[in-house]
Amino acid sequence: MGGQTRVLFGIGGMVDPKHLQRLIGNGQHPVTGEQLGRLWRVYQPMTDEYRQAA
Repeated sequence: MGGQTRVLFGIGGMVDPKHLQRLIGNGQHPVTGEQLGRLWRVYQPMTDEYRQAA
C-alpha cells in the first residue's frame, strides 16, 4: 500500500504554509477554515499561593 496515498485518498499537490497554519496552529480545516473539534484548554499557571491553598 505504500506510495498509493494519492490514489487511495484522492489527494496530492503541494502544502501551502497558510493551510498548515490553519490546521496545526489554529485547529481549523486547512481549506475552509472551519473549526475542527474543540479549542485547547488554557489553564491558569500554578503560583506558590495556589499550591499552598491546595
